[in-house]
Amino acid sequence: MAAIEFYSISIQGFRSFCSRQVMKLRQPVGLAYMTGRNLVKPKMGPNAVGKSSLWDALVWALYGKTPSGLKAGALQGWKCTTQCRVALR
Repeated sequence: MAAIEFYSISIQGFRSFCSRQVMKLRQPVGLAYMTGRNLVKPKMGPNAVGKSSLWDALVWALYGKTPSGLKAGALQGWKCTTQCRVALR
């Protein structure tokens, strides 16, 4: 049986990701814990750092819509002027 393996995802202009961000996805086998640091509002802790947007971008790249059914026109970053782009490697 063949497996799909994702090495990285590049996100730009997608929901909370205005500037281009590249995240490595290839990890050792097992459960991974995802968190982040809110540099804009540190008191919020890891809230509003883009964790959900990352997974929405992955699903959008694969299926053309997010898990909630949003398509390209509704995904432009809230305060972004850059074009919405997601690329999987």
